[in-house]
Amino acid sequence: MIVQTVYKHDFIDSPVLRESFTYSGRNALYDMFESLSEDCGQYYQFDPIAIRCSYSEYEDFEEIQADYPQIKDMEDLKNHTDVWEYKMEYIDRTEKGIIIQQF
Repeated sequence: MIVQTVYKHDFIDSPVLRESFTYSGRNALYDMFESLSEDCGQYYQFDPIAIRCSYSEYEDFEEIQADYPQIKDMEDLKNHTDVWEYKMEYIDRTEKGIIIQQF
């Protein structure tokens, strides 16, 4: 099997991921997977369809509660699944959001 290195721009420009995540969210996802790879000492296979099916991006906690009404607060959410809060600084704006592993 051929293993291919996926660079950040390849990940961010993936058409499958563009359908489901904002530009900032795709950046945060890439950084998350990079960090996990370094922490675990192993590489992850780039499967954009699996990522799209396994993770969701939200603007805020209220949006998460619309999909998961049983969740009371962020602590409760973190007890149920993996949660990555991100904040991306750009020259003209700051974008933030929350990425969760769906459950």
